[in-house]
Amino acid sequence: MNELEIIARKTGTDKRTNDEGQNIYHGYTDTYYKLFANEKYEYQDVCEIGVQSGASHLMWEEFFPNATIYGIDLGTDPLYKNVSRNRIKVLIADQSDENTILEYFKNITFNVVIDVGSHLCKHHQQTFRFLWPKVKSGGYYIIEDLDTCYNRNFRETDDMSSTTIYWLQSTMQNQPYSQYISQIELKSIMQEIRYITFVGELGIIAKK
Repeated sequence: MNELEIIARKTGTDKRTNDEGQNIYHGYTDTYYKLFANEKYEYQDVCEIGVQSGASHLMWEEFFPNATIYGIDLGTDPLYKNVSRNRIKVLIADQSDENTILEYFKNITFNVVIDVGSHLCKHHQQTFRFLWPKVKSGGYYIIEDLDTCYNRNFRETDDMSSTTIYWLQSTMQNQPYSQYISQIELKSIMQEIRYITFVGELGIIAKK
């Protein structure tokens, strides 16, 4: 059991792995540990969209000892108020509110941005469009719970071309398509991507 998994179990986040016979947790900690462990002391700014009770923000705070952990959330879960502290800062905003978010983070760039907010495909892509430039060179933009793309309630059209999975797959094939990001912007973004990969329900976008 790696260090991040131990912390995840302590804070109560559903990113932890399942015990034998369980099928209730996402099991992201092994992947995240492999991505981040070697540079955990160098990380300075981490953003996770979607806070709820703040369990995963508490996990990141302990795992990244020198980083400020930011959250973006509508603040509808009353427990989110318990998570704000010296190194955890929560912006109350809709994740698609570009002006509010960019103003708040105007002097900040991120080692990693993790989107586990509304789970709406349009929000995945709209938020990526304006937060991708805020990711540091060598950093990551990660979208969790991509299985929701197959649920009609999380996309605007019946076909899969509007989904985040379709957008990421088309980008991997050097033919990027998004209903929410212009072709001009997509071509510019393509030049900055080191790689895209799927690990289970995670979509990982690495920056050059």
